Parts: sequence; structure tokens; C-alpha cells
Amino acid sequence: MLSIGHKTTLRTALLVMAILILTTYTAYRRESKLLRNSLLAQGHYVTQNVADSARNTFWTLNWTYIEKMLTHAMVASHKPAEPQFFFARIVKGDGEIYLAGNRAENGMKMPDDFLVSKPCVVEDAVDPVTGRAGFLFSTPFVVGGERWYAMTGVSATPLLSLVSRMLIHNLGLGTGMLFLGIALAFLQARAISRPVRDLARTADRVAHGELCERSAIKTKDELELLGNSFNAMLDRINEAKTSINASEETYHTIFTLSPEGIMLVSPSGVIINVNNRISDWLGYAPTEVIGQHMLRLPILEWKDKLRVMRNFSKRLRGNEVPPYEVIFHGKQNRTFTGRVVAKLLRNPAGKVVGDLAVVSNV
Repeated sequence: MLSIGHKTTLRTALLVMAILILTTYTAYRRESKLLRNSLLAQGHYVTQNVADSARNTFWTLNWTYIEKMLTHAMVASHKPAEPQFFFARIVKGDGEIYLAGNRAENGMKMPDDFLVSKPCVVEDAVDPVTGRAGFLFSTPFVVGGERWYAMTGVSATPLLSLVSRMLIHNLGLGTGMLFLGIALAFLQARAISRPVRDLARTADRVAHGELCERSAIKTKDELELLGNSFNAMLDRINEAKTSINASEETYHTIFTLSPEGIMLVSPSGVIINVNNRISDWLGYAPTEVIGQHMLRLPILEWKDKLRVMRNFSKRLRGNEVPPYEVIFHGKQNRTFTGRVVAKLLRNPAGKVVGDLAVVSNV
């Protein structure tokens, strides 16, 4: 069976783990989206800038400037958070690469799929010239009534690498928080479970009769209130026990020293107890009488035995039986006339548990 400490630690660990997974996933989705949107915005901006520069400088025939601009777009950015361009090209309307950052690409053909009528980006696309995959941007522009295209390719590798590093960082931070949460939960669970175990040990000693034991919990919280309530309960138990012991002592004194003979008989007619006065009158020791059936003892004649049993039956039926006299016979021919007053004894549920007879020597 798991203790309160183990249960608290386990539940806290599961809660922290669930929060860690949720926050890591949420942060991953949010940061990935932000980085992707930033990459797309910068890619569109650079491609549009290449298109605008090519259109503005086209009639000046300053192709060297445009070529340097294309080359610069490919090598200018090396920071992890910035897009990495693996190609930058000016493409004619028929798909022929007119100028490229990599001169080896000049004169090659681009598929018609990239010859679009408005700026666009194709994600996870494979460049037919270099064979590299990434984001392919295409922005059309018009020169002398002819449509040309500015095209760039942005690698997704830096983005994926940055997201991966961010994910690893968040997982590392979250794992540290997880272990910290488990440690704090363990300490808190021990602070809760230790007083509970102490109280359980105290209750066990009380169950074995050590009623003087008391809880010593001093935590200034609900556990201390529980310990105080436990102590108050033990005080009341001791008071009740003292009261019961006093009542039993009083009963024993009255029963033993009464000047009248007292006999307690079970509902079946078996003698449960007698006091010393009965023994003095009859000469029988209590051990010779207790446990015997009234009808088997020679202390009454048969007619008196039948009378006693009839009166007992009447009381069981709820009838009042007035005092009556019978003759008792003891050892050494002792005889005396006894006046019997009897009363049924019932438990709190109303069930008859015995018949108390008081005998006077008349």
C-alpha cells in the first residue's frame, strides 16, 4: 500500500510532467510559427527587393550591380535566426535563368510551375537546378511589357535546427523543473505523512490499552487540530472509563455487602451470580451455585421451583408479580423462609438479559 507521501509525490510528478509536456508543445508550436512567419516575411522582402532592383536598373544595363546583389543575397546572412538563401536568380519570361548568384546556373531553365502571375512561395519544394529543398519564392515583375521573375530559395535547415535547439532547451529546463517539483513534493509529503504516521502509532498503542498515550503533533495546521481532537477523545474515554469503574465498584460493593440475598438468573433459568448473603444462609459456596439451573439445585422444593418458574414466565409476558414467599433449604438442614422480589433486566434494545431476585429472610 502506498503511503500518503508516495501518493503525493507521484501525483505531483504526473501533474508537473503533464504541465511540462503541454507547455513544451505549446511553446514549440508558437515559436515554430513565429520563426516560420519571420522567415517567410524576410524571404518575400528580399525577393521583392531583388525584383524592384532588377526592374529599376534594367535599362541602365548595369548587370554587374544586379549580379553582385544576387550574390550578396546568398552570402550576406549567416545568423541562425535569419534566412539562408541557397539561390537568387533573375529569370526571363520563358523560364531561362538570365542572371544568378551562382554563375554556373546562368542559361538553365526553370519549370513553368514557378512562372507565376503574382508573388508566391512554395514550401518544402525541391529546386530543379540545385536539387536542394526549402522555401522557393517567386516574384514577377514587368520590364518593357515582358514579364520577368525574381526567384530565391531559402533553406529550412537553419529553421529546423533553431527549433530543435529551442525544443532541447525547453525539455532540459522542463526536466529540471520536474525534478525540482518532485523534490519539493517529496519534502512536503514527508511533512504531511510524518505526523500522520506518529498519530497512527499513538492510536495503535492506545488500541493495546495504553490510554495514557497522547499525540504530540505541533504543526500549527489541520494535522495539529486532528491530534488535539484525538487527545480530547482519549480524555473523554478515560473519564468514561473512570466513571464505569466507579459504577462497577459501587455495584460490587452493594451486591457483596447487601443485607439481603441477591441472585441473578439468566432468561433460561441458569444462575449467573449470587452474593455472599445467599451463601451465608444456605451454606453453599458461590462456585457451587453459579452456573447451575434453578430446577437442578436442592435449595427449593419442587412446588416452590414450579412457583418460581411460573412467576418468571409471567414477568416475561409483561405481567406484574407481587412479592411472594418460598422456603429455602441449605446444607446441614438449614431452612429459612425467603420473601422474593424479582425484576427483569433488559438491555438498551429491550431484550431480556436476566432476572434479578432480592431475597429477604423473614
